[in-house]
Amino acid sequence: MEEGCASPPPLVMIVEDSAVVALDLEFTLLDAGYRVLGPAPTLARGLELLLTARPDFAVLDFDLGGEPVTSIALRLRAMRVPFVLASAHPKLDDDGAAAALRGVTNLGKPLRHRALLDTIAAAVRQ
Repeated sequence: MEEGCASPPPLVMIVEDSAVVALDLEFTLLDAGYRVLGPAPTLARGLELLLTARPDFAVLDFDLGGEPVTSIALRLRAMRVPFVLASAHPKLDDDGAAAALRGVTNLGKPLRHRALLDTIAAAVRQ
């Protein structure tokens, strides 16, 4: 195959306010061959990143320093970008986020890397 003909690896957005968790996710995704957008530690930064690039998939923490990730989830839905939650938040529906997060898988925390990579691979194949 000629150089430059292959499409770039999928771009995965990370929205996570814990620097340790975000770094772990970033290394996991890079090691698996994905490109990474972010990590975005705040709601504002996540929305800003979506103005600069369209990810192929996103991994969202629900609670970003006390702010729910709802507006990012709604923006991703409007862009038709698949995403999952990686959250330990106990009651996602109680925060008025039910519509934005309806049908979204929460992989929970601590995050199992294999489950995340399998989910991303399945989503980007579709």
